Amino acid sequence: MFSSSPAMDRKENPDAHDFEIELPEFKKKDVKVQTYEGRVVRVSAERKDDEEEDEEKGSWHCRVRRSNAKDDEIEASMRGGVLVVVVHKVDEAYVKDKKNESGRIEIEIPLL
Repeated sequence: MFSSSPAMDRKENPDAHDFEIELPEFKKKDVKVQTYEGRVVRVSAERKDDEEEDEEKGSWHCRVRRSNAKDDEIEASMRGGVLVVVVHKVDEAYVKDKKNESGRIEIEIPLL
């Protein structure tokens, strides 16, 4: 069954913002991590009807704004239905230079 509000754990350390999002209903191919304006990270997940796998369709997204996000050093990995996003920090001058850029982050699946 699809959960409309996945659990999300946020932690901040001196070098980065760490997010763990429980998305057991989704596979890596269903999840996107993107950046906007050098400080907004958008995580979205969408699954369409798949008659072969008999899975329920659903979608979810969230946006996190961090004024000190370094958008070219964001890491994402997914394992066991948990998406981990690490947003490295920078100073404010870096963010001002990047405010009109956007991009997509590749999600990695760690090897066991």
